[in-house]
Amino acid sequence: MWIAPASLQSEASSIKRESAQSDTVQTIHRLRGIIWPASDDAEGDVAAAPAVPLPEIARRFWPDAKPYWPWLVPTPFFVALGPTLETGTIWLYGISARFRASPSPISC
Repeated sequence: MWIAPASLQSEASSIKRESAQSDTVQTIHRLRGIIWPASDDAEGDVAAAPAVPLPEIARRFWPDAKPYWPWLVPTPFFVALGPTLETGTIWLYGISARFRASPSPISC
């Protein structure tokens, strides 16, 4: 049995490694083309939506919001309540940490 010299073995292994890497790269490019096909359109496949004024949007969706009308007034209050409570909690932690960290005289 003939054994190739080390230089030929390393060259053959590098060729195998390069072909395996190129196969992997080709597979990745093929999968990428399937998942995200290239688009000829520079702006994308879907045209931009037309600009609609806010009153027009409100007029269109106002009847759909009818069951939720009673909640439209207290909702901003509840939205602001969460961050307010969090801020108060952090403030109270700061006060309690200040009292615990300050040395107090010990009387015996």
